[in-house]
Amino acid sequence: MTALNENIFADIMPNKNTIMSILFTEDNLDPNIFVNAIKKRANIVKVNNDNIVQTNIVFSIYNDLYIFSYLNFPYDKSEIKLDTIIPLCNYIQEDEALSLKEHKSFALIAKMSENISLKYKYKICKNISFITYEIFLAIQSAIATFVATSVALKGRSSFIDSIRFWEQDIKPDLYFPTSSWILVYITKDKDKNKILRTNGLSDFGFKEIQITNLILDLDDALVLLYMLSMYEITGQKIFKHNDILESNEQYIAKFKNKQDGYLTLSFKSY
Repeated sequence: MTALNENIFADIMPNKNTIMSILFTEDNLDPNIFVNAIKKRANIVKVNNDNIVQTNIVFSIYNDLYIFSYLNFPYDKSEIKLDTIIPLCNYIQEDEALSLKEHKSFALIAKMSENISLKYKYKICKNISFITYEIFLAIQSAIATFVATSVALKGRSSFIDSIRFWEQDIKPDLYFPTSSWILVYITKDKDKNKILRTNGLSDFGFKEIQITNLILDLDDALVLLYMLSMYEITGQKIFKHNDILESNEQYIAKFKNKQDGYLTLSFKSY
């Protein structure tokens, strides 16, 4: 990763396990479709499709082993409460949301690691993202991605667009499809004031970030949190207590550690 300063990020400890789910509106999908899609980006090590309920594929990318599991049944409703999650997510279209609620099967792409750096975590997420992309291109019924640790749900069209952009980016190591892995959502404090928060940065070893005084337009604030998350995940910047955020002529923004564990970004107008 070109921009990563190994010394600055040496203390960052990401989650060692990385998993992305794909939800399908069809069941009984042909295992060979998955094999052929994965082969476009990886080497197939082993295929086990003896069980009609589950297909497992072990594949490698530069000697790193990953596991793909197709499960011929829908997600347990107790594990993924779609009626609660969908309204929180910003990158799923209405028709995708309707289809998603009736999904019939799903798959998991996973990488389990013993020791992991931020640079390696980025690499793993990139590899999983591109394998997922090939599966989306091969299977029209692939309707959304889901990351359970962050509750990030992303619709088919938005996911495909983000990976295409990544492939075409002239500086791909400085880009990351943040909304595929991180959720930015709106909540309220005890005084009913709106708060914008990330969920999933902790998976990469960072503090979750929140904006407590929303003087920005909501859409601008959403984009800002996704961008700040991308800067950290790609190793361009780590935000800390008392850091000043570069701003325009209308406001100044400062990071503060709060007792609730969030790194809070507060804005003041001039």
